[in-house]
Amino acid sequence: MSSRLPAIKGGEIMRIFRVRNFSILYAGILLALIGNLQGCRILGDFENDKTFIKSAAGAGGSISGQVTASDAIPLSIRTLKNSLIRADVQVSNAEVWLQDDPDITTKTNGDGYYSLLNVPFGSHRVVAKLYSQSRDITYKIRSQEIMVTSESANQAIETLAIEPAKNKVQGILLDSAGNPVANAELWLWGERFYTDQNGRYTSPPLPDKENIEEIKVVKAAGFEATSIITPFTAGGESVNVTTLSKPGEPNKAPKVWITTVKTPQDKIEPGEKIAFWAVYYDPNANDLGKLKESWRVSGGTLASSTVAMPEDLKRRVREFAGKVDPDSVIFSAVEWAVPTEKGNYKIEIEVFDSGGLSGKAQYPINIGAAPVVNHPPTAKIIASDTVYAGNYLDLRVAANDSDLDVLIYNWSVVPSAGNFSSITAMNTTWKAPDFAGTYEIQCKVQEMRGNGEFVVATLSVQVYPPIEVYKGRITGHVIDELTNLPVNGAIVGIVGTSKYTITDANGYFEFNGLAPGVYDLAASRDGYKGRTFPNISVP
Repeated sequence: MSSRLPAIKGGEIMRIFRVRNFSILYAGILLALIGNLQGCRILGDFENDKTFIKSAAGAGGSISGQVTASDAIPLSIRTLKNSLIRADVQVSNAEVWLQDDPDITTKTNGDGYYSLLNVPFGSHRVVAKLYSQSRDITYKIRSQEIMVTSESANQAIETLAIEPAKNKVQGILLDSAGNPVANAELWLWGERFYTDQNGRYTSPPLPDKENIEEIKVVKAAGFEATSIITPFTAGGESVNVTTLSKPGEPNKAPKVWITTVKTPQDKIEPGEKIAFWAVYYDPNANDLGKLKESWRVSGGTLASSTVAMPEDLKRRVREFAGKVDPDSVIFSAVEWAVPTEKGNYKIEIEVFDSGGLSGKAQYPINIGAAPVVNHPPTAKIIASDTVYAGNYLDLRVAANDSDLDVLIYNWSVVPSAGNFSSITAMNTTWKAPDFAGTYEIQCKVQEMRGNGEFVVATLSVQVYPPIEVYKGRITGHVIDELTNLPVNGAIVGIVGTSKYTITDANGYFEFNGLAPGVYDLAASRDGYKGRTFPNISVP
């Protein structure tokens, strides 16, 4: 038999002991210590079944309750001997925290009870989680909204019945130039996780019934905090690509997510027609009438649709769409004609604003319970194959993946020389070394999925010296440092003499009949900053 934990009143410390089929409740009212207990939190060492008091900053109300196992957890698991999920469905040692203040946390005791203290006044939701290492399964649940006020400071809430949690999402955070944002801190239901060096993340799992949720980008060095609304699917095959904004940047990227009545686990037969809805908005009011959407699918065909969103799904979407100006939210429907071949497919939408920024979302669908068949990406480097020493070469990789997998990039050069403006962006710039030679530019293009396929695109680049020296002769080219294009009409002179020449249409110049010695050259042209090339030794 189980009983609800009563509200804990200020100045009381309560403890419950279970003896057979009844509970004995005792309370010590420590009136002399009331002043000292302000700002204290009661925490449990439940392995040794002891309770102690730990000092904590601040004061407020409390939220207490019990965590149990839901009917979604098979009875055979709930009744295993020595299981944390006990036969009487009480859950011990579960983590419990406030969704919007996860530093207020505790664990359940041997009977599944918990108490969160120093809860700020306001509206809160409680999250409970249990991870079974032996089964590699996470169980989780979240409460309804709980109002804690000075008049109702101590709240005893409904039982939290944890459920299997397997729904995840993958994503990538980028800056406005397409560079990954590494080490960003994100929250999902108050649970922290982080992006890797390629800006990638995989969310913590949510209960299987949670198909749409909000991820908060809490900290990202040099970027504004924001939120991501995205679908969640079993195994985390759904993907969201989000562009972050720096403080003061006038243009902010649109945000988009996809939803449907189907889930990746639903049995879908070839030849069906399925409606998908994209929901998107742009923080810039001026962009609302200028947004452009681009749909793609890895198989079958897409067509525009007027199918209305079901009411239950619409209520869920409105819950999140209501977090922004409703007038700025755009709904777009398409109908997918399922291909006749069994397989794994993805629906994708990318929304572009007038400034070139975009948001992207994907939704996975399995047809005919087909095994996952993955295809590697293709890639080609687009750039000039020549550059002058010490100058810049713009590089772009044209990559494609027939499965619509999100791709990540890694640039390198062999032998190692020069510097890249970014080694993880799709577009980058390579500053060539100060010495001539032949170099192989490489870009590893890999799918974001775990153990994803990859391809390495290569480009052989010849680095030429800007100045070449022969017996009695100096030749060279004058080029624009930023564009790498030749500068014609530039004046090139030998410092300390009256000798000079003017570059031709290719930026070329030469001096002949020079005596052996060391010379300094100076180049200038209207609109450019002059430059001197010292210590040129002529044999």
